Amino acid sequence: MLAHKSARIRQLSSGLYVEEPAPQRISLQPRFRVETISQHDKAFAESVLKKEASAVRGSQHLLRRVRSRLSRPDKAVTLTVLYNHVQTNGSTEVAQIYIDRLFLDAVQSNLQLQVPDVLLGTAAKNANINLVRLLAPFTAIEAVCAVLEYAVLSQNLHLVTALLEYGADPNCISHGSILRLAETNCQLLHVILRAPKQLRYETFGDLCTTVVQRGLSNALKIVLRSITDYPTFRDSDPPRDRDSLLDAAISCSDKSIFLSIAASTAAWPLRDAGLFLHVLDSSAIDPLQAKDMVEALLCLNDMSPGSQSSPEIESFYCRCVQERHEDILRLMVAYGVPVSAEPLLLACQNHDEKMLDILLAGPIQEEERVAARTSELQGAIQRAMCRKILKRLLTGGARGVWKNEELIAAVSRGEFQWIETLINANASVDYHNGVALLEAVSLGHVRVVQTLLSRPVSLSSLQAAFPSIAQLEALPRRLLTKLFINQGLSGGCVDYALNTELCNYSYHRDPELVDILIGSGACCDAVSLTVAFEHKDAAIFDKIALSKTKLHESVTEWFKSWHRMLLFHVQQGDEYSKAAGSCLKMLFRKLQTVESLCDAHEGGRQLECFHQFLEHDAADLDLLSAWLNWTPHMNRTTLTEIVLTAACFCDTDRLHLIIRSKPLINESPLNSASYIPILNLDPQAKPANLFPSVQIPPLRQDFLEFSDTRSAENLKILFRQYFHGGCESHLATRLLQRHLEHCTQAITEGDVWPLLTLEFLLSQPIETTLPEFSSCLYMAIVSQQWLVLGLLLDRQLPREMVARFFLVDTSLLAPRAIQVLLDSKAMTYMDDDFYSGPVQQTFNHACFAQDREMAILVCSKSRCKLRLRDVLLPVQQAIDTSDLSYVSTLIGATSFSKDDLEVLWKRVTHYDQKDDFLAFVDVLLKAGADGVSIGDTLTEAVERNNEPLVVLILTQWQANRSLQYREEFDYNERRTAASAPDLGPDIQYFSALAHALTIAVCLDRAILCRHLCRAGAPLVYQGQSLIQVAVSKGSHTALVEMIISSETRPDFNGVVNFALVQVVVHNRGTWVQSLVQLGGSIEAYDCECLRFAARSDHPGMLAVLLRYITTLPAFHAVCQILQGRLAAYQGDLDTICAMFKQLHEAGFQEKEPYDEALFSLLAIQSANLDHVKVLLDCGASIEYRDGGGMIRLWREGNVQLFPDLVGHCSRQSVRTKLFTEAWGEYLQQEQNRLEEAANMLLVLGALLETEIPQGARDMALDAIARVCHDKVNSSGIIQILLEKGARFIDGAGLSLYQVCRIDHPQVTSLVHHSRPHIRTRLLALHHLFRNQGLGSSIVTRGTGQEPNPSDQACLYNINFPASTAQTFDLEASDVVNLMGSILNPKVRTTGTSLMFTFFFMLGGLHVFSTQSCSGHNRDDVEQLFAAAIANSEVKEMDDRIEFLLRAMQIDASALVDATAGASTLTLEQSSLDRLLLLSLQNKKFSLASTLLDAGADPNTRDDEGRSALFLATLEKSLDTMRDLIGNGAEEDDGSLHVSTCWQHHEAMQLLLEAGHEPGYCSDHYFGATPLEAFLRFSHSGAAHEHFETTLAVLLCEAEVPTSFWATEPNLMSLALMGPWPYKMFSPLLCYLPPGLVELPLIRQDRFMFSLLSFVERGEDIELSDLERVELSIVLETSGFERTFYAVEGDQPEDAFNVPEHLEIPEVRARRRAWREKDCAVCGDKAPDASGIHAALSPPCEEKHGWENDIICTDCLRGHLESQMFPQGGDKFPSAKVKCWATNCSKTLDHSVIQSLAQSERFTIYDAALAQMLLNDGENMAKCAKPKCIGATWLGDEDKNTTIFACDVCGEFTCIQCNQLYDMHRDEPCPQGEEARGIERRREEEAATAALLAQGKKCPKCRLPFERIEGCDHIVCGRDAHSSARGLGCAFEFCYVCGADYNAIRTQGNTAHARSCTHYA
Repeated sequence: MLAHKSARIRQLSSGLYVEEPAPQRISLQPRFRVETISQHDKAFAESVLKKEASAVRGSQHLLRRVRSRLSRPDKAVTLTVLYNHVQTNGSTEVAQIYIDRLFLDAVQSNLQLQVPDVLLGTAAKNANINLVRLLAPFTAIEAVCAVLEYAVLSQNLHLVTALLEYGADPNCISHGSILRLAETNCQLLHVILRAPKQLRYETFGDLCTTVVQRGLSNALKIVLRSITDYPTFRDSDPPRDRDSLLDAAISCSDKSIFLSIAASTAAWPLRDAGLFLHVLDSSAIDPLQAKDMVEALLCLNDMSPGSQSSPEIESFYCRCVQERHEDILRLMVAYGVPVSAEPLLLACQNHDEKMLDILLAGPIQEEERVAARTSELQGAIQRAMCRKILKRLLTGGARGVWKNEELIAAVSRGEFQWIETLINANASVDYHNGVALLEAVSLGHVRVVQTLLSRPVSLSSLQAAFPSIAQLEALPRRLLTKLFINQGLSGGCVDYALNTELCNYSYHRDPELVDILIGSGACCDAVSLTVAFEHKDAAIFDKIALSKTKLHESVTEWFKSWHRMLLFHVQQGDEYSKAAGSCLKMLFRKLQTVESLCDAHEGGRQLECFHQFLEHDAADLDLLSAWLNWTPHMNRTTLTEIVLTAACFCDTDRLHLIIRSKPLINESPLNSASYIPILNLDPQAKPANLFPSVQIPPLRQDFLEFSDTRSAENLKILFRQYFHGGCESHLATRLLQRHLEHCTQAITEGDVWPLLTLEFLLSQPIETTLPEFSSCLYMAIVSQQWLVLGLLLDRQLPREMVARFFLVDTSLLAPRAIQVLLDSKAMTYMDDDFYSGPVQQTFNHACFAQDREMAILVCSKSRCKLRLRDVLLPVQQAIDTSDLSYVSTLIGATSFSKDDLEVLWKRVTHYDQKDDFLAFVDVLLKAGADGVSIGDTLTEAVERNNEPLVVLILTQWQANRSLQYREEFDYNERRTAASAPDLGPDIQYFSALAHALTIAVCLDRAILCRHLCRAGAPLVYQGQSLIQVAVSKGSHTALVEMIISSETRPDFNGVVNFALVQVVVHNRGTWVQSLVQLGGSIEAYDCECLRFAARSDHPGMLAVLLRYITTLPAFHAVCQILQGRLAAYQGDLDTICAMFKQLHEAGFQEKEPYDEALFSLLAIQSANLDHVKVLLDCGASIEYRDGGGMIRLWREGNVQLFPDLVGHCSRQSVRTKLFTEAWGEYLQQEQNRLEEAANMLLVLGALLETEIPQGARDMALDAIARVCHDKVNSSGIIQILLEKGARFIDGAGLSLYQVCRIDHPQVTSLVHHSRPHIRTRLLALHHLFRNQGLGSSIVTRGTGQEPNPSDQACLYNINFPASTAQTFDLEASDVVNLMGSILNPKVRTTGTSLMFTFFFMLGGLHVFSTQSCSGHNRDDVEQLFAAAIANSEVKEMDDRIEFLLRAMQIDASALVDATAGASTLTLEQSSLDRLLLLSLQNKKFSLASTLLDAGADPNTRDDEGRSALFLATLEKSLDTMRDLIGNGAEEDDGSLHVSTCWQHHEAMQLLLEAGHEPGYCSDHYFGATPLEAFLRFSHSGAAHEHFETTLAVLLCEAEVPTSFWATEPNLMSLALMGPWPYKMFSPLLCYLPPGLVELPLIRQDRFMFSLLSFVERGEDIELSDLERVELSIVLETSGFERTFYAVEGDQPEDAFNVPEHLEIPEVRARRRAWREKDCAVCGDKAPDASGIHAALSPPCEEKHGWENDIICTDCLRGHLESQMFPQGGDKFPSAKVKCWATNCSKTLDHSVIQSLAQSERFTIYDAALAQMLLNDGENMAKCAKPKCIGATWLGDEDKNTTIFACDVCGEFTCIQCNQLYDMHRDEPCPQGEEARGIERRREEEAATAALLAQGKKCPKCRLPFERIEGCDHIVCGRDAHSSARGLGCAFEFCYVCGADYNAIRTQGNTAHARSCTHYA
């Protein structure tokens, strides 16, 4: 509000209200403390405490625990002392000492201190203010509030103040007490209003209302100073708002209260405009007071412009006008309150110009409504005042549409001056699409049209009015057309006018108008062009071509379909040729290039029609030039086809014209000057063919015009000027084919072809690979044009083409042709592969055909030898016939392989008895025969003992044989030696020799064996040595012969040794000596003979063999066999030991074999000390294999020997190994194996008596300690280890943890003295916390008791140091692992007692405070806490997490601050934020409070953008919400949405008090407000019965703007569409602002509803009828209007408030007429649009419409009454009732009269008229029912009517027989034509049935037809050859198959059915 408005209100109040600053509120005080406490008070307090403690020491167990804490008094004792002290009204100083002790104890217990409620009440009763202040912070808030009520009742000001300072809620005071204070104690009321917590809105509102109603001025001043603290009091609803106070003050006797309230709330806008009317309604107010009060309200109303246009202000204006309050009116106008239509209308109706002038001095609102309402005024005075109002509106710059409507009315009335005034006032001519301009044009007022067009007019208005010009005379029509075109008219109306005139060839045609339209740049369509062409109007086409006229898009399609016909007329030169030529030239000039112009025509070339035009010589050069200019962007292929067509059909002039106008743009031009040298230099170069897909023009139909000279000349021009000498081999080849085809058809058979064109084409590059060139060759051969064939073959041809002549076309080639082919240049380019291919095949064919001459010829001409393999069969036939010369000739002239010779060898061996057998064999052997067959022949010769044949074959085979393919036997390895693969050329040779030698050995044929061995035969066959075969067969001589033969071959070494082994194996003892004499050795083959003797246990054989031992390995072999037998324990131990002794005596003195024997012997349990001593005497040692024998001794052998033998071990390393193996095996033993444990204890005891290294002892201690609880006698072993100096390894936390759990005092003492490393102790703590609660033994494990004595004892046994200096050696990762074990114990229900002991009693907190770490370690800590929070399922785990977090973040941080602030594991801000969100998500609310205390940001958000407060609200945690808000959580984060949707009212109140806005739109709810989110989205916990409370909490004290209610969809509609519409809509309606009645419309399907209409009509709303009626009444009473219409489709019949743009034209015209016009008869306005009429029947519409005069229903019925009974009364009716319009003389139909006249009067008129017409003999039909007076009037249009329904009785009457129709309903009337036509119909039906059975039917309409004559192209119902002519659907189809002719036109004859005769 402006400053002077506030000052004006204070001025009006005459100083009754003095503005003062708002009183300062009482501040909340911290904990009250006494500044100084004397030593006397302290001593007194201590003495009382000790006294009380001693009094109860003996009886309470709690004090025994206290005694252990240095005799500190317990909490219970302190409370008792405090209670006694307060009861005696003791001093505050002493009470503070007790409170401090209690507070410290609560802090240590992590609890909040709360004293009993009775203490505060006692202090209040004693009026001890300081004691109240001391106790209030530690007392429950309920008790504090109860004490406050007591203090108010006792009116103790200081006590009330003290309680309010420490959080007492004044809302707990009863309403009666507060109201009583307003009358009795204003000072105490002032204190309560200044309390830190405000009074509730309802309480304060009731207080204000009571003060105003009772006129308590003193209390009012106090209340008004505090009213600004209640902002919700400004905008809340009655009765608790400021406006209600003003309303109450109006009725109050003291009027100063009103002005005081207004002055104190001057900054608050006025919401209740009804106060203005209340001022006038009050009878106790004089006019001056009323003026002052109204002015005060106007000053307040200035802040709310929307309320100035409310209905109350309008009513106030009307009251002032009616009661003539001039001063108040001037005051209202002076303050700028807008004037509406009703006061102006009232002033006009009262003829009060003075009031009108006052009103017109102010601002006028709703000028449209003002204009509409004042237009209803009648009479001269009222109309003059109306004109004054309109001028006032125009003077104020009226912007409404009323002036546009007034302009339309002025044009219709012809008021030129008023038109100019309106035009100068910027009245729009474009209103309603230029209706004013249309009216002026229709009336032919050229001057008015010029005036209207003096201002800019839109194109749509010009287009709407222009068609009306066509109805005028020629001169004005021409003038207005030119005027409109000059104004910029364009569009479809001008196009329509142009095309209409172009199609008008009548005598009324105006040529000047046609020229004007052509020059306007309009668009010409295809129909106009068609009409002009049909009238052969070439001049029109020329004018259009030279003008700016455009062509419609349909012209393009028209051109596609008509250009062929136009070109046809041009080619024919008929009467349409000139018009066709002009039309084509015009189209070429106007149209753009048309794609796919000739696609619908036959032919595959582009622009097929123009090809045909060129093929007909293209006589019109201008048309050809125009066409060439029309196609500037023709592609190269299309252009080349055009040029080829011109070259083949046109003369040189037209060819030059096309080439010049359309030159070929080559990407890489190749001129003729440069092409020839390139061709000569590189004849193999690939031609650059740019036009491979160009179509060659067809041949001429007239072969008489064939000219070789002109063809050659045109082709030269084509290649030189168009292609510029380019290499177009493809195109030249295809043109060559076309030329030869033309020669074939044009030249007589037998004549020589002309060569001019042929030579020119062959001079160009020719592509011989094309099938067109092959076609040329065939045409030359078939036509026997040998000269042409020679020219064609005089070049390099493709290999496939020449091969085809040899392989396929040999029958076509005459000898001369073969000669030409073989001698041609084409054969010189064939390579050798060609001869081995097609020529070879020709040779094979000749051989198989027994054509020797042909074969010889081919062989002689071949450059290379041909293959013999292909003709082996003919050669074998020659061998069968003994044709040696022919065979030898073929073999000498061809090439062959060894396989071929072997085939021939087999053929020859069949004839071994012939004389020439040896000659054939000799020929084959000399040719190189070699194979398996020859080896078979040799074998047979050996078996037959044919020595000459064997010698002959061996002689031929011995030459140049490779020995690598011979199979050998490796006598060293005693296996077949590896040979070359079986793919060698000589493998068959040696295999045959081996086979033959084997047969000779078996048959003992020494001579043949000698020949074969000399030939190189191998001594092995099929993998078996022939030596072994000889020994096994007993062939001694053969064996000797082979051994002797082997002596000459170096690769046969070791044959004798191999033979000796075979002799020993086969037990041929007599052969041993002889073989040894031949050079054999016993030690060969790794002493296999000796080994065999040792294994077989042959003493005699061994004795013989031992005599021949000469080397040491032989002894080793024997010893090895004996060791193996001992290891396997095979045989007698005495015998084996004796054999070892024999070896030792034989001179074998090595030590290692005897060590191995001893190692094996110690594993045998039956071994005794004597056996061991034998081997020890031989040199064996106990330390062999690092004492492995001793290990085997306690595992497998006699363990009792261990103490005796351990003394023989002197090496320390061996003893250490034995010790390690011993305790390792102890760990692996089963728990219940007592015997093994005793044996192992024996072993370990013996070893510990020796010297063992310290490291080994420590390792043993670590390993045994890990499993000490699972092993027997582990404590004894651990005790021995610790006593012998064993220590815990650094990092062995698990071992230390297990040992510390042993309940063994001596072991515990030894552990303390061992002093483990600090890191080891920390790791032991890690295992302790991880296994906390599991117990110390198997019995107590898993109980989870808290605290666990075993765990506590273990913690003390670990003895972790509390000193800070000792923890510096730790690493951060170790501490992190400890935290992980604390947060993740195995027993989840473990408490925090052990943690408390460690951190606060044993000093473990220093681990956090002194440990330096990196960011990575902090991340690990954060992950540990996050995992613990996510996996916590029990409260104990939550306590552990919270305890550790507080210890690390708060307690350790305090130590860090005290120790210079090292970089510790304390989490950073971001980590705390993430943990805070995680704790809220997992409902860990106490942890969230701890995190906030640790420094977490309360405004942190998760990945979805949800704040911590949002999550806490989502989980319904009020305490957490308060903590977050208290720590500074931001407002408007969506939390209010959550609480509103859950209907959590306490949370809502908390959030609203924190500043959250109800109008905030949250992205979490798709931009909805809290209330909108509640209504829009479904919530499982929503309860409609609490919805009113939800609204009260959300909106009572909130300031929401109007847009809060006007959103789309609005809240009211959402409530209606919800599950409980009545329960939610009714409360919402109470909170809706009073003046807000215009809400957004509601759309459902295609309908739009206002709120009232939606309640009344909404079918989906679940409302009962009673509820629907109740809501409708409430809405209608509140000022809501009905609106119902459809935005799509037809409007419903009951549509209401339909927008004009959606109404149907008839309804819109009727509504406009009702709004703008009065009844032409009575001059009154009808109540609604349905009460007016214009045209009464369709014929009347031609003369009269809604744009003319109208008549109301009453006047119309009066007119009809005068027409029905012209003479008055009820007699003499008239049958000619005329229309009411003066310019309409139509007679109304009887039904029209019935619909418009009154029903009673029409009944009388109808009966009287019927009687009159019956008497006069008119065409009337009377009802046939007896006693019925009904009748009907039959007009001319009813001449065919035979039955009518009576309007009186409803029965049907037959006119023909004058009987009721029911008399013959199912039969024809006996008197009618139907009976006589039955026979005719039967005959027609029979004919139709016959036609349907025999004839065909149309595929579309199924109409039967019969073809009488004509073709198979049928048009249904049109053709003369169809018997159904005139009845069909005009569908075009084929008579045979029924195919659609539209598809046939586009696809050709393929559209026919395949079975159709027309299919192609």
